[in-house]
Amino acid sequence: MLDPHVTATCWMVFSFLIKFATAKQCTNPPPGIHKMVRGVDITRLDLVPLEDSGNDGFMSPVLNFTCDETRTWKTPEGKEYQLPDQIWHLSSHPGGWLSADVHLYKSYDDVRKSLSAEVGLSGTLWKFAFSSSNSFKKMQNTISNSSRYISDLGTFESALKAEFKPSWVVGMDVYAQKFVDNFLTGTFEANPSGYNRFITNFGTHYFTRGNFGGFIRDVIETKSDYFYSRSDREVESNAKASFLNVMSVTGSFGSSSQKVDQNFTNASTHIVRYYGGNTNLLAQNGVSEWQTTVDLDPWLFSGELKPISDLISDETKKQSTERAVENYVLKSYLGELERIVASARSKANDPVLNGLEARVIKMKSVPVLDLEDVETLSGDIQNEITAPTWFTMNTKLCFKWWATHIGTQCGGGADSLLCATPNSMTPFYQDNTDDRAGGCWMQWSIHSNGYPSWFEDVQICYKWEGDKSFCGGGADNLLCAGINNFTIKYLDDTDDRKGG
Repeated sequence: MLDPHVTATCWMVFSFLIKFATAKQCTNPPPGIHKMVRGVDITRLDLVPLEDSGNDGFMSPVLNFTCDETRTWKTPEGKEYQLPDQIWHLSSHPGGWLSADVHLYKSYDDVRKSLSAEVGLSGTLWKFAFSSSNSFKKMQNTISNSSRYISDLGTFESALKAEFKPSWVVGMDVYAQKFVDNFLTGTFEANPSGYNRFITNFGTHYFTRGNFGGFIRDVIETKSDYFYSRSDREVESNAKASFLNVMSVTGSFGSSSQKVDQNFTNASTHIVRYYGGNTNLLAQNGVSEWQTTVDLDPWLFSGELKPISDLISDETKKQSTERAVENYVLKSYLGELERIVASARSKANDPVLNGLEARVIKMKSVPVLDLEDVETLSGDIQNEITAPTWFTMNTKLCFKWWATHIGTQCGGGADSLLCATPNSMTPFYQDNTDDRAGGCWMQWSIHSNGYPSWFEDVQICYKWEGDKSFCGGGADNLLCAGINNFTIKYLDDTDDRKGG
């Protein structure tokens, strides 16, 4: 007679095997969503790449689609597909080319924030993500080494939104789970090779939501000095109009009469890419033909990422995976810091930069990195090589003038207040003082906001020497003023007499 405990145990194992063996694979899932089962390396992710070559950051599958529940989903056109058991919601959302979003990048941190927002990254790791992404590195190089800023425009057609069920429902792909069971033994500190190998195979994150469709991207690189005398809104308006005109030239939208500042056009270059579908977008009437193919071959262009550790049920292995992912991302970020310092050193042989480079190299040899140490080193590097935004964009040198009697003696048609940001010039001011009565009062100021406390001690000074019957109007020879204040007024009353 069989022992009843053995019988029960055998029956449980047998039932599990039967369930696994009979899991029904999906033969006709909605196009495109298969990409969501793959893990993602957040240091390399390149969802809408600017170049075809290179690693896009997608790794081996961490999830698997099954269709045991025999659910279906229909497109708005009535096309029916199997809906995988792991998908919670699936819906269609129309898009439109004229509703292009514009993102301005004046620093590579602007790029990183935008890329992070596209995939819903949160927490501390987003500050270090994308370090090895090809598109991120290209845009970083443009901003750092080409004296150009970037307008990044993206717009989609016929988006499909997919959302996974919670992590505790979907479970891991069988092969990923086998790796967890067999190779993730002990803690990360005790078994770093096992956890690093897991990341090498399966990545750091996975998509819980995905947006699919046809996607057009126009990356406009514009000389940075164009931005100095324009507001962000002006730049965005010109970028969007320029994008629509480029599409018009390719036959994408018919004719376009969008007005673009010629200076913007002259200062800019375009990188236009399209994703999804299978027709040449740039051919005459190509967009209308391409749109019909998008539904059959949509592109994953945005979504929401979650840590791959969420899929691991064992608490020790979960926490160790989180630590391993943090260390992996920080290691990649040190490679980015090394690039940044090397670029700066190529322009100036600065002993401080040499010391920073040595610190980066030393830290790269540390097996397990400390987040605060990396943040401190990053801050020291940024402070050394990057002019802060409050100075480059929010600080202006200003000149104010007005006539004492006859307006035509002063300005030459210029505004009464002329300002310029660093690395730019004010508009022209013309001096027409002559023998007629009166002259021109003048004042100078530095205007700024968002500055650190030490900047409060900065002053602007104007020193003059000359015939007091022509110059000064009773003002001291040295006129100074603090931030956001104008100097005492100075009079220019030169005429045809000798001196000045």
